[in-house]
Amino acid sequence: MVEKWGVPVAEGFLHDFEGWMVFMFSLLLLLLEILILNVLSGEKRAFSEVFGLGVAEISADQHAGERTRQISR
Repeated sequence: MVEKWGVPVAEGFLHDFEGWMVFMFSLLLLLLEILILNVLSGEKRAFSEVFGLGVAEISADQHAGERTRQISR
């Protein structure tokens, strides 16, 4: 690219765009690898469970133990 169109073209938008394409391809490849390993493990788990993205639930006992504090001005 540098020899044909010059340094500004090679360092500009095309460089950034190619970087994002490589990043997205790598991310897709990583997710595909995780999916394949999940299938090969024999355990059928959801992606949220594989990544540990579960939402923590707060019980009524934990709410009862909370205290509030008033801030004086």
